[in-house]
Amino acid sequence: MNRKDILQAQILATQLSHFTGPVLPGVQLPASLDCLAAQLVDSTKRVRYATTIGQRHIQGATVTDASSLSFNPLTAAVWQQQHGNLDEACWLIFLATHFGKSRRYGWGLLRAVYGGLGYGTSWTWPRVSSDIQGFRQWLVANEAALRQAGSFGNHRKRESLVPPGSTAGTADTVAGYVSWIAAAGGHVALFNASQVTGSPQQAFDYLYQSLETVIRFGRTARFDYLCMLGKLGFVPLEPGSAYLHQATGPLAGARLLFGDGLSKAALTTNLFQLEAYLQLPFGFQVLEDALCNWQKNPVKYINFSG
Repeated sequence: MNRKDILQAQILATQLSHFTGPVLPGVQLPASLDCLAAQLVDSTKRVRYATTIGQRHIQGATVTDASSLSFNPLTAAVWQQQHGNLDEACWLIFLATHFGKSRRYGWGLLRAVYGGLGYGTSWTWPRVSSDIQGFRQWLVANEAALRQAGSFGNHRKRESLVPPGSTAGTADTVAGYVSWIAAAGGHVALFNASQVTGSPQQAFDYLYQSLETVIRFGRTARFDYLCMLGKLGFVPLEPGSAYLHQATGPLAGARLLFGDGLSKAALTTNLFQLEAYLQLPFGFQVLEDALCNWQKNPVKYINFSG
């Protein structure tokens, strides 16, 4: 952490120590308090990274070239959105969420799939949404080459390109996403429908619940996908809770912070109070992410970059 981060962590640690809401037994030790504050800083920076990209004017269509080693699906998505192609922009964010960014290979696997391994067969939204069977066959035929190109990110490490037996794989998840969008009449129609619910938080929940139909795109994937659409400014979306119901790491972190004997409902209520008190941008994603990382080692700060 740089000096600015350290100062921000000290401010957050002071805020946490002065919190007058529910008791925070998990940060009674100074080391735990400082560690959680540092994780909050890291999580805040991850939010700022995405919002900054979303606010840039992206120049040059070369940013959409998946054959480039510097390809970033977030930047490419923003370029597509700024040029009126919300379908392609959201498709890129879906792929970024599904594959994740590998610590070793970066966006390598996403680049290989989206770019069709560089053979002039890019799997753009118009192509994949009209030819799921062709996409499925292509994955099977090119599985070995794709595995050499990269791997799934940490949050998606249990996913498979072409799984054995009856287990669902990437083609099934993509097919579910295509069907989800098609049932609503397209990305624009779906997101417009979500806005009639009221606030960005209500719209987020509307979409989060409806995404249950997409196979192998569970709680973390839905949360991350919708948060990214909101942070990039594509759709007015923001989580109104940490969605602890099906969580693992964030739930463990909440129990460590507030007490192991509390129900999920009580933990959720406590997080509402803490989020309102801290007033951090995209506060519930910051808390969700920070608690997940903090519980892995609550007394020793570790930077999680992937």
